[in-house]
Amino acid sequence: MNSFKHLSLALAAALIAIIALTACEKIVILDLDGDDNPVPFVEAHVINQPGYSFVRVTQTANFYNSTGGTPVTNAIVTVKDDQGNSESFVHVGSEAEGYYLPVNEDFKGEVGRKYFLEIKLKDQTITSESILPDITPIDSVQTRFMKATPFREEGYYLYYYGTDPPNERNWYRWKVYENDTLYDEPQDILIASDDFIKEKIDNLELPYPFQIGDTVRIEQYGITEPTFLFYQQLQGVIFNDGGLFSPPPANPVTNLKGKAFGIFNTASVTDREVIVRE
Repeated sequence: MNSFKHLSLALAAALIAIIALTACEKIVILDLDGDDNPVPFVEAHVINQPGYSFVRVTQTANFYNSTGGTPVTNAIVTVKDDQGNSESFVHVGSEAEGYYLPVNEDFKGEVGRKYFLEIKLKDQTITSESILPDITPIDSVQTRFMKATPFREEGYYLYYYGTDPPNERNWYRWKVYENDTLYDEPQDILIASDDFIKEKIDNLELPYPFQIGDTVRIEQYGITEPTFLFYQQLQGVIFNDGGLFSPPPANPVTNLKGKAFGIFNTASVTDREVIVRE
């Protein structure tokens, strides 16, 4: 997330492509906005289990700044629901700058409720709203040993099963932990919609090889369509190879109101833990 770029980069990338075609040997350094005109980047999550909800606020950095965005530590963050309940999120301190946690450690979202996010900064207010969707449980998980091929490493792979609720639209995200360590690289953003799942989560393979004795925890999230589209388009930005036929990079869609990038994600979660055995 720290490498998230300013909106003007979409135009800048197109200009760079044109320059590269007309003068391949000339290096051009463009004067891009960033440090002089930072924009807030927000990653906000309200989840239906205690300990999962948080808000992170940073400021975008200049394109040529390799250190990433600057954490925002003085925001006033509030989450309300459609029943009039309100929860303040406070900055957690220097060990995790830019992160805000609910004052009530038992805070959790409730399925079907609408939540309203408000972030007050020095010179602006960012708002958003989202309904917290339900989630189908994971029915079962299987472990299979797979030999090495040109497209996969040798190891034990997990396959799991569930049922997608019929007659409604659903979107999913999965997080995978190996021995309490989260797979947390850009390629580990695992998402799907009904277009892929259909009516059954059947024989879905996790793309990681495990070894005997590993403890694997799968978290399955029911997310909203805006969250799904945000992560889908974020992947497009991250893995854009910059080729001649690649589309110019553009920031993912956002459900935030105000001059800001990011996402307000309301989601429900279920999990399953497996110890890999022969």
